[in-house]
Amino acid sequence: MKVLVICVFSLILFSLISCQPKIRNEQELYSYIQNGKNGVLYSYSNENSKVSITYLPKRIISFNKDKNTDLNHRFFRLIYQKMGKDVLSTADQDSYYVLLNRLSFKMEDYLSVKSDGKEEKISSYQYFPTYGMTNNTEVVISIDERKISHGKEFIIKVKDIGLNCPDYEFTFTKNALDRLENLTTQLKRHD
Repeated sequence: MKVLVICVFSLILFSLISCQPKIRNEQELYSYIQNGKNGVLYSYSNENSKVSITYLPKRIISFNKDKNTDLNHRFFRLIYQKMGKDVLSTADQDSYYVLLNRLSFKMEDYLSVKSDGKEEKISSYQYFPTYGMTNNTEVVISIDERKISHGKEFIIKVKDIGLNCPDYEFTFTKNALDRLENLTTQLKRHD
């Protein structure tokens, strides 16, 4: 009887998962990511600063893939804002150069990943200067999947880069990331 109940439950669960509509375009992806219940976007704010992190599915990365991109990594978009603006556009001259140097060359000192009790540095990162054209300061970070292969969840730790924010920990479950990967298999590139 137990085996029958488990089989029926498994079939129901499989049908629910497989019936979930696939994400086919950028608008659907954006809506999915913005829904906090889906577990792929987390954000912290204090008085005048905001730090958020979003998981980027491999399908998005593969659109922009060059021969040096390793898809055995998980990619995340780290966003900083200060007073609702790009952090560099709100900085005085001395702070500007310190922040620019940290964002461009020193982020490995401010980012780490913790999985199954073991903390390691991220694999790589890329800062994308916007020169005040957006209200975000954006860094894409890459984490080798081997660093997070143990356990059901992992934590991305973000230390303050000079914005007078506390250090933050963003906890992601692998199930939430894998669900988004599954939903984006039919995602089409918008040209």
